[in-house]
Amino acid sequence: MPISFRCSCGNAINVPAVLAGGRTKCPACAATLTVPDPHAAAPAPAAKKPRRVREPREDGGGGFRIALSPAVAGGLVSMAVGAGWFFFALSNNRISIYAPVMFVFGLVAVVRGFFGAPED
Repeated sequence: MPISFRCSCGNAINVPAVLAGGRTKCPACAATLTVPDPHAAAPAPAAKKPRRVREPREDGGGGFRIALSPAVAGGLVSMAVGAGWFFFALSNNRISIYAPVMFVFGLVAVVRGFFGAPED
């Protein structure tokens, strides 16, 4: 009973059963192929690679870290205070011009901090 299989080039190959487990060449692309053995057990699934363990840092710290410049942190605080001040004044039927100005200055500080502008 012949063994039928396909080459990686897509060519169908038929070989005699006596060549099971042996090697043959594809007539189309001349690639060397291993003839599958129909009586052999199914191949075992490939073993997973072990996960790479991160080496501890020299400074002893670990985990996720974010470096936040003082300009960005100060700008975020200024924006939060300005927004809070604005909505507090608005809830008391008042309008404060200082709150939006504070918010805009905080926004400018955050943008300058992200782009690495020197602090004044």
